[in-house]
Amino acid sequence: MSFAADYKQLVLTLVAYLKQLRNFSEKFHLEKLIQQTDNAIQRMETDSFSIA
Repeated sequence: MSFAADYKQLVLTLVAYLKQLRNFSEKFHLEKLIQQTDNAIQRMETDSFSIA
């Protein structure tokens, strides 16, 4: 497996974990954490896939 494929898989895994965190944050009404998680997801998806 190439470095680019490994990197892409890692990013996809991290984004999946962040989405789980966001779901838990919604259940507990943690608005600040929801916003921060959304920002992190957006940055990872945008920045990571423009590089890879």
